[in-house]
Amino acid sequence: MGPLFAGRITLVQEVVATGLLRDERRSLHAQSATSLEVRDPLLYAQHLDVAGSDAAAAAYLDAARIEIGSMRYQFAGDLVVRGIAVAGDEAPLGELHALRNSGSYD
Repeated sequence: MGPLFAGRITLVQEVVATGLLRDERRSLHAQSATSLEVRDPLLYAQHLDVAGSDAAAAAYLDAARIEIGSMRYQFAGDLVVRGIAVAGDEAPLGELHALRNSGSYD
């Protein structure tokens, strides 16, 4: 796929996204997430995040653990930080902080 084609895809995505109401976008991302949980944990987490789901923080935690297992530590650290940002006061917040403080991804 060439840069011109990729640019057009991005433009189409932006036009569609701006034409959808916030609730519609969130709903579509939540629907997309359901099919991704097992196949692509990172994309699953990202879709839950955009959907505003309470499950996003736990999904980021799971994705970070997978990245650590694959020795992609910097990326795992980014996922932990994002998970903390979306966690609020939820249960995974403590686990995310513990993972961040453990240095497992440094």
